Amino acid sequence: MRGRVEVIQELINACPQSTKELLDGDTVLHLSVKYNHLDALMLLVENIKDDELINKGNQDGNTILHIASMLKQLETIRYMLSVPIIKEKVKTTNRMGFTALDILDNSPRDFNSPEIRAILIESGAQKARTLLQVKPDVNVTVPVKSPSGPKAWFSKMKKYLGNHDYNWIEDTHGTLMAVATLIASMTFQAIINPPGGVWQEDYTKGKGSSSCKKYPCFAGTAVFGYTNESAFELFLIYNSVAFVGSLIVVFLTISGFPFHNKFCTWVLTVLMCGTVFSAANAYVISLDMVTPDHILREISDWWGNTWYYGWFGLIFVVGFLEVYTFENSFVVFCIV
Repeated sequence: MRGRVEVIQELINACPQSTKELLDGDTVLHLSVKYNHLDALMLLVENIKDDELINKGNQDGNTILHIASMLKQLETIRYMLSVPIIKEKVKTTNRMGFTALDILDNSPRDFNSPEIRAILIESGAQKARTLLQVKPDVNVTVPVKSPSGPKAWFSKMKKYLGNHDYNWIEDTHGTLMAVATLIASMTFQAIINPPGGVWQEDYTKGKGSSSCKKYPCFAGTAVFGYTNESAFELFLIYNSVAFVGSLIVVFLTISGFPFHNKFCTWVLTVLMCGTVFSAANAYVISLDMVTPDHILREISDWWGNTWYYGWFGLIFVVGFLEVYTFENSFVVFCIV
């Protein structure tokens, strides 16, 4: 299908019934979406007066909204949901029992997926399992006194930690991608422009700097690699770990990583936490290398305490949460 609007218009004028013809179970609307001809789709929707035909499913029960969601056609979906007769059928399921939102969430993800998901949800789209939930006919509310005390608090916290129905990575993987990309850019830039700068020319046998007596200093290499070797080595380790970790997160996100699997989600979460931890430590080491000693002594008291207790306290809390999550996720992983 070439999507020639003028030809389609002539065919409609000459034989309006031709729009009802099927090709391997697909209507002309399905073909317009499959071949990504938005102009042709708009023309057909405007000229077809049969609401049932517009929302008709193909041999698999997929409507044009199902197909567009599967193919991540952002502009096509925007247009479809602006048409009332299509929008009111946004919860339609195909023969496998999937809605358009289910199709999107179970397809390989790309950069359009988060925005498409938001548009579908805003238009009233839901997952099939949500639609199948049956509410009880009668709701009886019995007043129960809420327990109090440390045991009650711990019980509530355990219940909260054990609730995995809300998968934060699945719902915010676009944000996760952005953060990982940002960290990758920062760490890459830190190598190109390291703290303390680079030598502007070659220095050998101690000429130009006493730091170049042991090893020759070549133009373009990091100054702190000669003047503060131990700190610079630590900086390289943490910075490299953060860079590689962020690239792994980006790669897994764009490659259709199984976000629905709780164990895989846990692995990706731990990886991202380690990446942020390494980036933060690279920053602290850089701060220590480039800050003059007299200023560093003045801020060391409050800065050291804040960093030590705040950061490592946060690591302890997150570590506890991840260990608890791992126990539940690993059981699910083994069952699956």
